[in-house]
Amino acid sequence: MDQNQLLERVVGLTQMIEEAAAISDWPRVARLMERRTPLLESLTLPTSPAALQALRRVQASIETLRSRAKTSREELETEYGTAVRGVQAANAYTRVGML
Repeated sequence: MDQNQLLERVVGLTQMIEEAAAISDWPRVARLMERRTPLLESLTLPTSPAALQALRRVQASIETLRSRAKTSREELETEYGTAVRGVQAANAYTRVGML
């Protein structure tokens, strides 16, 4: 696979990753990133302006995805904490009711 084909494949996978992230399908995002990473690592610095611009869009997408993933993780941590406190409250209620 030549560098142009490789870059096209990376761009295609990046679009698929963005689509999966948009619907919070994080397991699919992870699988697609596992496929994309070795391709990214084998790319050389493009010489054409169009290819360089495409690579910059991929880099921007990666940064946006990191931010989105961090936000989702924080939201899940908050929801998890709320759920744990709810279980603890229910357990306390049950213990008091058994006295």
